[in-house]
Amino acid sequence: MRLHPMKNIVIIAELSLQASILATLEDLDVHHFTMFEVLGKGEHTSPETLYSKNIRIESIVSAHLMDDILERFQAEHFGNKAIIVFVQEAEVVRHQKFL
Repeated sequence: MRLHPMKNIVIIAELSLQASILATLEDLDVHHFTMFEVLGKGEHTSPETLYSKNIRIESIVSAHLMDDILERFQAEHFGNKAIIVFVQEAEVVRHQKFL
């Protein structure tokens, strides 16, 4: 069975950024993703709460699209916001589902 190299891009951000993140992904034609509500603790966690509510969005994309996503997120979503983005290598069987 042949595996095809792809990228798994993971975005973890404060819940209040969900709408703007999804709008950016839609604008970049990222239509397939998985989203979870997660809890976390970091520098943006309020001292009054034990954990903050976040979202985690994962999408399998091509290397080219990954570059476009990273550029847009750096330009529009980073700064002093509670957001991280990281990329993992992925190998998929049905790569045409992710193009």
